[in-house]
Order: sequence, then structure tokens, then C-alpha cells
Amino acid sequence: DRRANIKNASGFGNQELTELVTKEAYKVANLRSKATGVKHHVDHVLPLGGKEVCGFHVWNNLRVIPACENIAKGNKLIEELL
Repeated sequence: DRRANIKNASGFGNQELTELVTKEAYKVANLRSKATGVKHHVDHVLPLGGKEVCGFHVWNNLRVIPACENIAKGNKLIEELL
């Protein structure tokens, strides 16, 4: 379950900052979706449930990208993002 993965992966870093950045990222994703007509998602740069590496739900592991890119990426690590 995705929510369980996020909860289990959020034990590191500044929790208040992560909560703030997460809320803002979802606001930005919504605004970009409305402004462009292209659905946007909040993505974990290092996937939470990746096979190669497992990232954390922390403020500096989040980004807003078009949904099609996020769906294509899945749980894979994209080394160019590191």
C-alpha cells in the first residue's frame, strides 16, 4: 500500500519541513495541471519502493513532474537526477 510505504519511509530528516514541502508540492502540482492542462504528480526522486535503491519521504526527495513522466518512471532510479 502506497500510504504505508510513505509512512514507513518518513522517519528521517526534519518532519515539519517535509510536511510543509509536501503540501506545497501538491499545491504546485495542482496549479501546474490547471495552468497547462497537463496532469502533474509529486514524484519521489529516489523511489520509495525501488529495487535498486529505496528513498525516503523527505523534503529533498520530492519534485513536481508531468504525470506521464512519473508513470513511465515507476519505481526506477533515474541516475541523471542524482
